[in-house]
Amino acid sequence: MKKLVRDLELKIHKNLVYDLRDCFPQSFINSRDEFIVLPRINSYFILHNIENELELKCKVLEWVSRPSHKGGTNHSHKYHRDGLNKFLGTNFNKDDLSEIYTHLGNNCNRSLCIKFIESNYDMEVLERKNDE
Repeated sequence: MKKLVRDLELKIHKNLVYDLRDCFPQSFINSRDEFIVLPRINSYFILHNIENELELKCKVLEWVSRPSHKGGTNHSHKYHRDGLNKFLGTNFNKDDLSEIYTHLGNNCNRSLCIKFIESNYDMEVLERKNDE
């Protein structure tokens, strides 16, 4: 029974990663289990420690929010922003992603990231963090 559950979890995980890859047309997964979002600017994150959809959404917010508004070119910003929004079903703009990166980027606050996702991406969750 445990093997069946684990096999199902792996299949769901694999399907989520395929969905993610479809949102970032230039992306690929390398032999080190890194999701390479855009090779020419070295944007990536590690997949091997993701167990479920929530963790994958956290990784996307934590590691794709920065190149969505900072560094690179306007084209790479748009590529990251469009892919992130498509995967999460959101409509974040550059300013939103700057705020998200400030509070969640580089996995600096996973519990807040989870709270933000569970709030259906309510920006007030992050704004309230500013008031604390």
